[in-house]
Amino acid sequence: MAKDPICGMRVEKATALKSELGGQTYYFCSENCQRTFESQQAG
Repeated sequence: MAKDPICGMRVEKATALKSELGGQTYYFCSENCQRTFESQQAG
């Protein structure tokens, strides 16, 4: 299991959406959380 860095929800790594940044993989419960994370990282 992993924790969505935006909403804090616990997600299954095998089925969650994911993004990689700085050699680390982040897992998300939804496309909305993934987009929010990516836009925050973009500046």
